[in-house]
Amino acid sequence: MQFLVSLEPSVVILEPTRTYSRFWIDCLHREGIPVLKVDQTMIKDTRKSYGGTSNKSDPYDALLMVATYFQHYQIAYDRRYWVRERPPEVAKIEQCLRDIGSFNKRRTQVINQAKSRLVYEFPAKAKVRALKESGKLDPDKLPAWWAWACGWTEQGTWRIPKATKTKFDNEYAKAIAAGEGTGISEVTARLAQQICMWHQSEAMVEQELLSYLNLPEFDCYHRVFDKFGFGCRERGWLLTRCVPFDEMFKCLPKSKAMRRFRQLCGLGATQVQSGQYIYNLVITGKLGKIYTNSHLF
Repeated sequence: MQFLVSLEPSVVILEPTRTYSRFWIDCLHREGIPVLKVDQTMIKDTRKSYGGTSNKSDPYDALLMVATYFQHYQIAYDRRYWVRERPPEVAKIEQCLRDIGSFNKRRTQVINQAKSRLVYEFPAKAKVRALKESGKLDPDKLPAWWAWACGWTEQGTWRIPKATKTKFDNEYAKAIAAGEGTGISEVTARLAQQICMWHQSEAMVEQELLSYLNLPEFDCYHRVFDKFGFGCRERGWLLTRCVPFDEMFKCLPKSKAMRRFRQLCGLGATQVQSGQYIYNLVITGKLGKIYTNSHLF
């Protein structure tokens, strides 16, 4: 970083490769150096069109980014080549949502593995489901059955209700006495513990997400979201796509503004013509658009 600062660059251009690029972007901002984030898809397509190959080379990519800066930023600005800057609060909302999605994916893998073992260890609970309500998760309130399965009966102010624990104990004892399963193994109990820990992690990040969503600058958006009954995660994904909303008014006429909004939400249609056939495809493209699309529908 000291070497970069010593060069006194007027701007730094980079590909936003998730968490790795985040470190460099934060460091450069602290040093007061402007940062432009180039669209990775556009660079990939440009690399192939100029070089005739999809082979990736860091020196060649650096040259392409410099050429892109002069051609599509200095000479004639083209928004397609650049990742737009968003308010810090919106970036934090997106990070929370991505973390929640990552936690959900890993927890689902552990749940599936645990259920595959319960088929012969405790068949009566091989299809157990833990219901959760988005926006109301509590790190201290664990999924009751999985907590019971690993012996995690209390957390903070939360306790498994005595009646619920007695019910689980009796069901398990009755099943084992009847020969319906080999009994919950230590491995399955550890998997149940992991499920509870992933639940805690998701709840903690969701509470952080709610703190950002409740900021006063988003009140005008929430008044619209309330009319559609969107949950907190749907609201979060929409905010990451359409804030600041003023950008939509830069697109004239209104038909283009609406098309821009649909594209940002992952609902943009692309027309495909082949001979006598003409049809439209809804192409989501970027990950943020895919998540927004899936949460809305």
